[in-house]
Amino acid sequence: MIPQLMLLALLAACGHEGVQPETVPGKDEVPGGTVINLVRVDPLEKIFQEQTAYDAYGEAEDLARGETATFQFVLKSDTDLSEVSIVPGDLKCIAGSIPFTLKAREKYTRAGFHLEPAADDAMFPASDQYPDCLDESEIFDVAKNKAVPLWVSYRIPEDCEAGDYSATVAVTGKISSGEDFRVESKISVKIYDVTIREQNLLVSNWHAHKFIPMIGNGMSVPIFSDLYYDLLTEMVHVMRDHGQNVYWLNPLSDYIKATRSGDDYVFDFKEFDRTVQLYIDEGNLKRIEGGHLARRSGNWESDYWVTVPDKGGLFPLSDPAAQKYLSSLIPALKKHLSEKGWWDIYLQHIGDEPAGPSVKSYIEIANFVKDLAPDLTILDAVHSKDLGGTVDVWCPELDHFEEDYSFYKQRKAAGDQLWYYTCMAPRGNYANRFLELPLIKTRLLHWINFRYGATGYLHWGFNQDWTEALRWIATDNYCPGGDTYIVYPGPGKVYSSIRLEAMRDGINDYELLRMLARKDPSMANGLAANIILDFGAYNTDKEAFRATRRTLLLALEGETE
Repeated sequence: MIPQLMLLALLAACGHEGVQPETVPGKDEVPGGTVINLVRVDPLEKIFQEQTAYDAYGEAEDLARGETATFQFVLKSDTDLSEVSIVPGDLKCIAGSIPFTLKAREKYTRAGFHLEPAADDAMFPASDQYPDCLDESEIFDVAKNKAVPLWVSYRIPEDCEAGDYSATVAVTGKISSGEDFRVESKISVKIYDVTIREQNLLVSNWHAHKFIPMIGNGMSVPIFSDLYYDLLTEMVHVMRDHGQNVYWLNPLSDYIKATRSGDDYVFDFKEFDRTVQLYIDEGNLKRIEGGHLARRSGNWESDYWVTVPDKGGLFPLSDPAAQKYLSSLIPALKKHLSEKGWWDIYLQHIGDEPAGPSVKSYIEIANFVKDLAPDLTILDAVHSKDLGGTVDVWCPELDHFEEDYSFYKQRKAAGDQLWYYTCMAPRGNYANRFLELPLIKTRLLHWINFRYGATGYLHWGFNQDWTEALRWIATDNYCPGGDTYIVYPGPGKVYSSIRLEAMRDGINDYELLRMLARKDPSMANGLAANIILDFGAYNTDKEAFRATRRTLLLALEGETE
């Protein structure tokens, strides 16, 4: 243990009382007559191609251990630049240093499609191009007079010393004449004596495994091949590093192969087991999410029918084929997962978004499954509260959550679990992941979790619609831009986005609020209410948001989750 006097000396050496934002420029080396500007800007701002001016931002980032410090810059030159590279220095204090985690150039994505009603603060640039993808290419070019936003982040270790840290972020390369240049910007971070060690919020972003070959860099990637699993591991690391801890296996029949031996089914769990073990080893898995057993047989109001894979289609529950399949699958699933020690963390979907006339068939299938395994935990995204006691984990769409909030509070008090989700809805002023929304609204998704007692969040679009045609168009012309995916395919890897970074930061905000709620519930609830005024109304003033976070961190000094 460090003696008290040594600890005090370390804190003093780090300037624990706080430092003023850096106001002097870094050491720039630019050939005469060339103008190259590197301006640090607010990481909660979206920098559009149409902008010609940028507000400089010099505040220190206030963080707990276990969070990520994020910095954004704009690079612009009056001449073409080549071989451009971002060179982040370590965050340093006398007591130690912290290396960068990510350096990237922000690339633009066309939204392509917008739905009404739009939020009052929605942004619609003339180009329809939004900064989003964090392209980690080591070297890139910058065209004359073109502003390019850059992103740098540092994950704060759980064991680092509290105090004030600073670093220099440089950008190097060549101007059009071939001469070298270097421009710099100073950054600073205040790390509080607060530590987030464990994430409690459950987060699921559904990924589509059929699109894994998009990161294969042109190679053939058969599903479930060794190369497929290598690439899936790359994706899982991005999921894990941004707070995902619930993993969706869909369609379930891809992972659990069903064959017939006479009249009986035989189930092969090989790929299910390999996939789940990967999520455990590499993805911080807390829950397994089994794909839907049924889907609508036609339009939105049609009945749910059971998917029977060996028959190649959908069958109503009244059909012996549906009953035979479920009666074989569910006991085999329970037996296998119990042997693996996974049954208690397994969540089963029945059918997506039951509502209206489809509710009756949903309840019938859910009851049939529950009769086979009474202790099976059922999770579904729901549009109805009238589901006959079949659901164990309620996951209403945010606007339905608001509409039926009293009901969901009652279900939680009765012992059910409560999540919520967003997708192409709700729209209007609700928080969501759409490209057109201010970045802070994506971060606030998880303040909503805390404010209204939802311990999980679900979204359907981690990498849906990953195709060459839609690589830089964030829509399928049905869903709003930004709904279908929040990451981008790179060569052998997955690129994050500024929206996914904001979600991760919001997850950490949730954990800090949860820590404070154990210590002072009234204060935690009050701070959350200062930002989340209602389900669809928020204080999005960035200064007020950061002031609230500072109050939260100060109240938690000395605390560890």
